[in-house]
Amino acid sequence: MKKQNQENATWNTLNHIKGLYDSMLAAAPCDEDYRCKIAKELFHLQREDGAWRVIEDLRAPMDIRVAYIYEPTYYATAAIMTFMNSNGEMNEEEKEILKKGLKVAAERQLNGSGFEATRGRLEALAIYKAAGLYEWMNRFGEQYPDFSDMIRKVINDFQIALMTGRTFSDWEVDFKEEFSKEVVDYEEAMIPWVWYAAYGSNISRERFMRYINGCADPSAPLEDRSYEFPYDITFAGRASSWGNQGKAFLDDSKNGMALGRIYKISRSQFEEIQRKEGRDYTKRICLGAEEGIPVYTFTTDQLSAVNNSPSADYLEVILKGLIETYPKKSELALRVYLFSHNVMSSDDRNILKYIRCSEHGVSLQQIADAPECPCLTKARSSVKKLASWGLIKQDTRSLRTGDRMQDRAAVFYTRKESRDLIDILLLTVR
Repeated sequence: MKKQNQENATWNTLNHIKGLYDSMLAAAPCDEDYRCKIAKELFHLQREDGAWRVIEDLRAPMDIRVAYIYEPTYYATAAIMTFMNSNGEMNEEEKEILKKGLKVAAERQLNGSGFEATRGRLEALAIYKAAGLYEWMNRFGEQYPDFSDMIRKVINDFQIALMTGRTFSDWEVDFKEEFSKEVVDYEEAMIPWVWYAAYGSNISRERFMRYINGCADPSAPLEDRSYEFPYDITFAGRASSWGNQGKAFLDDSKNGMALGRIYKISRSQFEEIQRKEGRDYTKRICLGAEEGIPVYTFTTDQLSAVNNSPSADYLEVILKGLIETYPKKSELALRVYLFSHNVMSSDDRNILKYIRCSEHGVSLQQIADAPECPCLTKARSSVKKLASWGLIKQDTRSLRTGDRMQDRAAVFYTRKESRDLIDILLLTVR
């Protein structure tokens, strides 16, 4: 009977603390006296070790300690956060009570027990978020750094899990969706800025500012700097604004390297820019953080296995941005970089090699007849692209005789000013 009475008392005390939490959250904004009464009762219920524990045995199994030491402490401290957010006043003694309680609350970094550690962490975080955790951190977090740092550590753990793909629990439950939501909620509440990482035409500041100027908030980026992606880019799809030719996508399915530029902009600007980019750029990728601010970019959800070469105009805009962003790199090196990312098809490459290795200019028909080159129809397409990229040109004599670029008799040779680039590409790019 005595044990039963103890269990009932424990359960009743736990429910009472939860009830005070619920009452604090439900209290009307104008009912200052009621909120103050709840807070005073919570301060009175704290134990000497700083916890709002409802058991005496501090060596009980961890699942018992989580349920009867840490959870009531979460509820109590969260309720006091709500009180503070509503401008409730606390004296120095009460501030010290909260500080001790938050120290206890931070001990386990909100983890549950055993196999339920992750779920318990999410549930504990939900208790604080419902109480206005992020508003409290923005207003009072510096006064309670141990707890605030613990919350940031929890969110960082979620970010790392998402980046590494380690979102499964010991029971093989995937928490990817929950982790993503927690990271987004935290960043939206605590970090008004993001770094937008550009790897295509938006590397050009002039081009990017067209998007910014069309935003509801047309404020210029606070800062921009160079940025290297840990993935390759590839050209695919069809860009209506670039002659229905390929556009750049980040391929996050495998490691690589791509040169880019990051712009520090507001979160609302980033959201609007992604919407303006359209349906081909719906996959958002978090690339970590710079100076505590998240770095985001977007790409396609379904990267086509079929490449599509970009237009010359599109490449020139990207090149212009790269020259702006990487002034210490030569233009030749940056052109090599661009062409190393699936710009040329195998047909383009074979034709370019054939023309470069020919002692004199060669006609379109000769190109099509060469064993290593494609048929006439494909040769016409490749020659047109190679010429638009400034790698080859039509011989002036064949122009004077009236031969058009697509005529069989049209003669081509490599541009003298592009031969260094061509030789590097033929040696290094596959």
